[in-house]
Amino acid sequence: MFAMHFVKGMYPEFFQESEWDVFTGSIVGEMFKKEEFPSWIDQERQGAVAIFKATFPALYQSLCLSDLELWLSFSQSSQCEQEIPSSIVKKITPFQQLLLVQAVRPDRLQSAMAVFATQALGKCFILGHFIVFMISIHVAK
Repeated sequence: MFAMHFVKGMYPEFFQESEWDVFTGSIVGEMFKKEEFPSWIDQERQGAVAIFKATFPALYQSLCLSDLELWLSFSQSSQCEQEIPSSIVKKITPFQQLLLVQAVRPDRLQSAMAVFATQALGKCFILGHFIVFMISIHVAK
């Protein structure tokens, strides 16, 4: 999570309006009318998807989530963050990809955060930061 905050501080331009607030849970759902969502989206995730849709209606529409064939691989993958359809990846930002995973497949959120932070900061930085962090913990003891 530190890397996410670091990216937010260093590169605020990577985040569009309200995206960080949805990610951190600052925007919570009100009572939404009963909506039909694509059948491949788990029933338990419909509240999160409703918040996503209400907060980002144009983004939601652009995802074509009702196209089961397009999203079949993503929905069944054990690494869904790497299975976002290429036609969708071309249209949305890396952070929007993370928000999608958070809404629909939160079981893969940690991995999606690592992918995003690595893309934003670079693999060497993430690994180097982790090593410095581990050394500082060891020295503190």
